[in-house]
Amino acid sequence: GVLGAGRGGGGGWGVSAGRGGFAGGNNMGGRRSGTWRLRTLVWIEQMVCQPASLPQSTPPGVTTTLDRYIFRNVLFSSLAAVGICAFVLLVGNVVKDLLSALAAEQIDLPTFVRATLLVVPFVMPYALPLGLLTGILLVLGRLSAQQEITAMRAAGWGLARIARPIFVLAVIGAAVVLWFSCELSPRASSNKKLLLIDATRTNPLS
Repeated sequence: GVLGAGRGGGGGWGVSAGRGGFAGGNNMGGRRSGTWRLRTLVWIEQMVCQPASLPQSTPPGVTTTLDRYIFRNVLFSSLAAVGICAFVLLVGNVVKDLLSALAAEQIDLPTFVRATLLVVPFVMPYALPLGLLTGILLVLGRLSAQQEITAMRAAGWGLARIARPIFVLAVIGAAVVLWFSCELSPRASSNKKLLLIDATRTNPLS
C-alpha cells in the first residue's frame, strides 16, 4: 500500500512537474513573442512617422536642401525683378535729367554715359525693396500653386520654418539697401552734379 501510494504520488508528482514545466515554457514563449511584436510595431511606427518629424528635429543651425531650394529661387527671382525695376527707374531719371541736356548739346555722349552710370546707385535703394518683394511674392505664389508649401507643412515644417531662408535674404537685402542709401547713393549724386557742372562749363555751346 505504501509503495502504491509512493508510485501514485511519484506519478502524480511527475505529471504535475511536467505540466508545470510545459506551462512555464508556454509563458516564456508568449512573453518573447509579445516582446518581438512590440519591437516590430515600434520599428514600423518609427519608419512611418519619423520622416514626418525629421524637419522638426533639424538643429537650428543646419541648412537643409529645402532651405537652399527656397533661397535660390527667391534670390534669382528677386535679382530679375530688381533688374527690371532698376531699368524702369533709371530710364525715368535719365529722360528727366540727362536726355534733354544731351539733346541740347550741353553734354557730350561720354559724359552722358558716365552720368547715366552714376544714376544707378541713386535708384538702387528704391529698386531693391521693390524687386525683393516682387521675387518673394512670385516664388511663394508658385510654391503655393504647386502644393509645395502644403507638402512642407505635411512634413512637419511650420510657416516660420519655411520662411527662414526668406528672412535671411531679407536681412541681406536690407543691409545692401542701407549701404547704398548711406554710402554709394550720396557719393554718386554729388559726383553726377559735379560732372554736369564741369561739362556745362567746358562746353561752349551750353
